[in-house]
Amino acid sequence: MAFSPDGRYLAAGMGSGSIILFETTSWRKETVWKALAQDVHAVTFSPDSEVLALGGADTRIMLWQVGGHRLEKELSSHLGAVNGIAYSPNGMLLASASNDMTGIVWSLPAGNQVASLEHCGLVESLAFTPDSKFLATAGQDYQVLLWRAATGECLAKLEGHQGTVWDVAWSADGKTLGSASEDQTVNLWDLASPEEWLISQGISMTAV
Repeated sequence: MAFSPDGRYLAAGMGSGSIILFETTSWRKETVWKALAQDVHAVTFSPDSEVLALGGADTRIMLWQVGGHRLEKELSSHLGAVNGIAYSPNGMLLASASNDMTGIVWSLPAGNQVASLEHCGLVESLAFTPDSKFLATAGQDYQVLLWRAATGECLAKLEGHQGTVWDVAWSADGKTLGSASEDQTVNLWDLASPEEWLISQGISMTAV
């Protein structure tokens, strides 16, 4: 489920592969259409609110024009269900998290694969920094990984959770990352200086 950035719509993915779009001024059901062949697991709008990105059990990512409900593009490199999708705030990249133990970064509008982000377990969540330069991914290997979004270079591994990490989110200033886990904890990571993330420097990150 996701609101459009302009606040006009609320989109909800259904187990049937359908999408329900609500118009928020009246909460009238705007439309329902079959968007995926199987269950919808992830829904997000582009920063300009014009495109709705969907992912789910059939491994594909579908980009739909909100006006007219026209399929704009299909992205299909994952080998497992898609669990999460995120647009970069500048709208130039799209990232996806999958049961195939990878995240993928795609360039837009072309839809070319830019990078594959490898985990040691199912990837459940991801989030771009507000400046669109970096990406955090997390999943069933209990870790949060930090990447350079444009190249897929892994910059840091954040360890401390004792269970699957289901969600990650950045603060508005991009200096703090929150991670929520099956271990019943939420960790806050102080990441004010990206240059200090590098694994090669041997820095051990701990939660705030």
